[in-house]
Amino acid sequence: MGAADRTVHHLRLRAPTAQAAVHATHRLEDALRCASLPDAGERLLLVRRLHLGRLPEGLSPQSLSLLIERRVAAVGGEWVHGEDEARAAHSDTVFFTNRLEAAQAALRRRAQGRSLDGWFWPLALPGVAVQAPAPAFLAQLFDGVLRWPEASAALAVLIDGAQASGQGAWCDAHLPLSWRERFAPAARRAQAGGGPGGPRGESSPAPSSAGGMQPAGPDAPTQPLEPPHAGVWPPTAQGNGPAAPENGLQPDAAGPDSQTGAQTPRAAVQPAPTTTFASVAAPAAQPGDPGAPPSWGTAGHMRPVRGPLPTADVHPLPASDPWADAVATGAGGLLFLWPVLERLGLAAWDARHPEAWLAPRVLGLALRRLRVPASDPVWALCASLPRPPEPPPEADEQAALWLRACCRHLRREPRFGLAHLVVRPARLRWSATHIDLHFRPRDADLRVRRAGLDTDPGWVDALQRVVGFHYDREGPGA
Repeated sequence: MGAADRTVHHLRLRAPTAQAAVHATHRLEDALRCASLPDAGERLLLVRRLHLGRLPEGLSPQSLSLLIERRVAAVGGEWVHGEDEARAAHSDTVFFTNRLEAAQAALRRRAQGRSLDGWFWPLALPGVAVQAPAPAFLAQLFDGVLRWPEASAALAVLIDGAQASGQGAWCDAHLPLSWRERFAPAARRAQAGGGPGGPRGESSPAPSSAGGMQPAGPDAPTQPLEPPHAGVWPPTAQGNGPAAPENGLQPDAAGPDSQTGAQTPRAAVQPAPTTTFASVAAPAAQPGDPGAPPSWGTAGHMRPVRGPLPTADVHPLPASDPWADAVATGAGGLLFLWPVLERLGLAAWDARHPEAWLAPRVLGLALRRLRVPASDPVWALCASLPRPPEPPPEADEQAALWLRACCRHLRREPRFGLAHLVVRPARLRWSATHIDLHFRPRDADLRVRRAGLDTDPGWVDALQRVVGFHYDREGPGA
């Protein structure tokens, strides 16, 4: 699991000597890395100010991290959703489900003629002048999203959401010339019947007409994989409900609806849970009592979503149970297949055929081979992944070749079968840009770990998602 990005914008530190101040800063950086804060998953937490009080001389980073946890708990009895600006402006703790939701909310407010006056907006959208004129705001917002590793998925959802919510005309009227030029090729392709374009289609090499690639290595399929007919990446295909039967997924598969170190102010671009502190004050090298930890408040519930993120209601943020908003699946190892596919060469093949979207089809085929029940939410996850608008007739045959190569590799290298890798309990959380799988630490499989199959893949271009594996499931009902 990648570390959360915890950023301190202003640090006020008083110490008897410059050397003591430097040492205290280093301890704060280590403590922020270690602190257990309610920023599990993709959540974006914004803390207006955090007073640590007088710090005892020689306080270790571990003890300081516990103090930070208690102080955050004290100011964050109820986390207010940023959509409710009237309440959020008067709260010291604000949250968004993720940074994409913050970008969507800011775009929606500006399109509706409302200002972004809350203290938290500049922290939620680093690098964006939230009060700038509309063209500058849009350019900075889109440029900021493009710096995210998951930009190709996030930008598509942001644009589609604006169109679906009625902000398309406002965006068209204020879109800067530079971004009009970027969107022009996509518009021309859409008018020509090739489907809407997007960042992946524009940045990827053109499809080759010389034939397909084969997976590399001794386990590669023996038949050449011809590229599907030409197409471009459609932003609207980024998860809009269950897949059609021709997508290779079961049509009735139903599922749920779908920062650590103290640093100088900067834009955080990691695809990780984010906690931003506007101000942290800590007099160093002084005796003091950290005090007892208060309660976190009432636990809320945030569901995995498919497609554009909906506007969330105001509710307290869950803290004690970081995976309470995930859903149980019996095929928790499905994404362990991606490292195998990557070693066999699917990532390189996919880069040459950006219109094919073969990886989601391979995952769906694996679920069918293992007869995973249609009620398992992993089917809804697969249905939310990108897919070509018109799959070629040879797509199923291609997916079968890659899956067969995976099975041979698993039997020869780690020496276990597909079912052993995929069929395992986990809790699943996904959105338009992220997929997170949570396992119990005692369920860690040494053979899978030695083979390096449960290492975080991070951004997977073939799935248009940031994929993370977390061994943190403990407690009742785990």
